[in-house]
Amino acid sequence: MNILHINTHDTGGAGIACVRIHNALLEQNIDSKVLFRNKSKTNAPSTFEIWEELNDLQKVKKLAEQK
Repeated sequence: MNILHINTHDTGGAGIACVRIHNALLEQNIDSKVLFRNKSKTNAPSTFEIWEELNDLQKVKKLAEQK
């Protein structure tokens, strides 16, 4: 089974719940991935951010924030 969760943020109630469900599925050896519009805090495996919608300045700012 392959599961893709789509959420706007990795923070807040919905974001935290999404990551918890994702981690629980991974522990059960279920192929789970999460796609966030704004990923800022989670380091969970198989979580991704939608980079295509960010302009170049936003991408540089996000990279700088991560360091």
